[in-house]
Amino acid sequence: MEFSRPSEIIVYVIGGITYEESFHIHMMNNQGARILLGGSYIHNFSSFMDEVLARSSSDLSNASKELFLVEC
Repeated sequence: MEFSRPSEIIVYVIGGITYEESFHIHMMNNQGARILLGGSYIHNFSSFMDEVLARSSSDLSNASKELFLVEC
């Protein structure tokens, strides 16, 4: 059985997407792909780091938390 390449791809990310991911999809679309990207939120650096820290706060050591907070 032979499969053909899909002509269109829809990607939806629960939890949100970043501008960089959107840029890379844009570049792929310029090369002939047809990809539609969506998400529950469009993150910037601050909102992305807030979510990372909220999700992993129980897994990070205090030193790691301080490092993340200094960089933000």
